[in-house]
Amino acid sequence: AQEVMEDQLYGLDVDLDTLRFSVPEDLLFNPGETSLKPGSEKYLAKLGKIIASYKGYVRVEGHVDERAEAPSKMGNQFEFSLTRAVQVMKFLVQKDFIQEERILPVGSGARRPYTAGTSPEGRRKNRRIEFTLTAERPL
Repeated sequence: AQEVMEDQLYGLDVDLDTLRFSVPEDLLFNPGETSLKPGSEKYLAKLGKIIASYKGYVRVEGHVDERAEAPSKMGNQFEFSLTRAVQVMKFLVQKDFIQEERILPVGSGARRPYTAGTSPEGRRKNRRIEFTLTAERPL
């Protein structure tokens, strides 16, 4: 996955039951936007090929940093991060990389930071889409 994504993934965590990794916000979305940005399809298609070969379930979780403000049309950070996760899910389903019943979008807002958000780089890493591949149906 790391090689296919040109070393853009981080937070790679592998155990017997799950594979978890994060994709930075700026590969998929412009700041403050919920629509996939032009060029993001290239990265999502690469991820889609990995996901298509996996027979389990996928959780797509949107995250923002604690300073992020949801656009005025969004109610809050949770809705904003969920909308982004849904956009990623829709792409993967519409391009036939995964069936809809095997993927779960989740919005976590700033609730689960990857790292301390005390620096610009820390805040950047907290703004992410996290993928969890698991044999068990995600909650």
